[in-house]
Amino acid sequence: MGCELGDSLANLTSLKNLGLGGCGLYGPIPSSLGELTQLSILNLKENDFTGYIPSFIQNLTLLSKIKLDYNQISGPILSWFGNLTAIQYIYFSSNKLIGSIPPSLFKLNNLEDLDLSHNSLSGTLLLDLNFNYLSLASCNLSKFPEFIGNQTNLELLDLSSNNIYGQIPQNLMNSSLQRLEVIDISNNLITGFHNHQTILPWSSLLVLEIQSNLLQGQLPVLPSYVIHYDASDNILSGEIPKSICNLSSILILDLSNNNLSGEFPRCSGGMISSSIIALNLRNNSFHGTIPLECQQQESDLRMVDFSHNNFQGKLKRPFATCVNLEFLDFSYNQISDVFPTWLGRFPLLKVVLMRENKFHGVIGKPEYTKGE
Repeated sequence: MGCELGDSLANLTSLKNLGLGGCGLYGPIPSSLGELTQLSILNLKENDFTGYIPSFIQNLTLLSKIKLDYNQISGPILSWFGNLTAIQYIYFSSNKLIGSIPPSLFKLNNLEDLDLSHNSLSGTLLLDLNFNYLSLASCNLSKFPEFIGNQTNLELLDLSSNNIYGQIPQNLMNSSLQRLEVIDISNNLITGFHNHQTILPWSSLLVLEIQSNLLQGQLPVLPSYVIHYDASDNILSGEIPKSICNLSSILILDLSNNNLSGEFPRCSGGMISSSIIALNLRNNSFHGTIPLECQQQESDLRMVDFSHNNFQGKLKRPFATCVNLEFLDFSYNQISDVFPTWLGRFPLLKVVLMRENKFHGVIGKPEYTKGE
C-alpha cells in the first residue's frame, strides 16, 4: 500500500542524500523538496510519482545524481536542466516523457551516465560528451548517433527498440571503444556491420544483444570473454565459425531463428565451454549429429534447444557430467535412433521434446552403470 510523500522532509535543509527508491510513493513530487538545496543525490526511482518533472529541481544546483526512473512522470524535459552543471548521472527511464531532448542537456560537461530509455522522446543528438553509460532505448531514433564513435570511456550502450535502419556505421566499429562491455542494439532494422565486417573490435565486450533485426551474412566473431550473446531472429546465414569454441566464458548463446547451416563445431572437450547454461539453435538449417556433449568436469548446462533443424543420425550419449540439464528439445529433426532411455539419468530434467523424428523401439527404464 503506497502513500503520498507530502512536505515532511522540508525542514531537512542540510540533507545531501535522499533515497526513497521503491517505497510505494505516488502523486506529484512535492515542491517542498526544493528547500533541500544541499542535495547531491535525489533517488525517487521505482515509485508511482505522476505529473511533470518539477521545476524546483533547477534550484538544486549541487545535484550530481538524479534517479526518477520507473515512475509515471509525463511532459517534456525542459531546457533549464542545462543549468545543473554539477550533474553526473541522469536516470529517467520508463516514464511517460514526451517532446524533444533539449540541446542544453548536452552541455553538461560532467555528465557520465544518461538513461532516457523507454519514453516518447525525439530530437537530434549532438553530443560532445564522454559517457560511461548511455541508454537511448525506445527513443524513436532512426539512425545511429554519430557521436558514439568518439567515445573513449563508454562501457554500456543501449539503443534497443528504436527504428535504426541500415548498417552499423564505421565509427561504431572504432577501435577506441575498448571499454565497451555491454551493447544492446536489439529490436531495430539493422542490416549488417560496416563493410560486412564479421570480426568485432570491442576487446572488453561481455554482452552483445543484436536479436530481432535484419542482420544478413555470417555470424559475427566475438572476443573470447563474452558471457551473453544473442543473435536470434535475424537473417544470418552460412556455417558457424570454429572460433566460437574460443568463447571460454559464455553463459548464454542464442542463435535461433536464422538461416545458419552446416554442422555445429565440435569444440575440444565438448559443448563450447563448461560455463554455458543455455544454448539455443532452434529453427536453423544445421545438419549432422546432435552436438550434445559436456565438458569432463561437471557442466552448468541447463537448457538446450536443437529443434526445427536437419540433425540426423543417432543421439550421442552425453557424458554423465550433464547432470544439471533441465530442458532438452530436439524435436522436428531427422534423428533415427532407439528411444533414449538414458535420459532418465539426469536428475533435474523437467522437459524433453522429441516429436517429429524417427525414434523407435521400447520405452524402457533408464540404464545405470555400476556405482550409480
